[in-house]
Amino acid sequence: MQVYLIVSQSPQQELGAAIARTYPNEYRQLAPDQWLVATRSTPQEVGEALSTHNARYGKVIIALVTQYWGWHEKETWNWIAMKAAAL
Repeated sequence: MQVYLIVSQSPQQELGAAIARTYPNEYRQLAPDQWLVATRSTPQEVGEALSTHNARYGKVIIALVTQYWGWHEKETWNWIAMKAAAL
């Protein structure tokens, strides 16, 4: 699967709800307005599934996570590794 980072410029509870509804077992919230989503879709397809293409949620970026590094909860690193390995 691909892992995407979805970031909203401003608080968007509705976007979080749409992500949870669309990808119920395939997302992890990192922080307010920051999510990881695992899917086989393209970034454009993710945006269309979440209706981000019409500025419904303001400014949103959907970026493919290919390499990563940082300091976060162990469960987050495990989640990324598990989802990225799922083909």
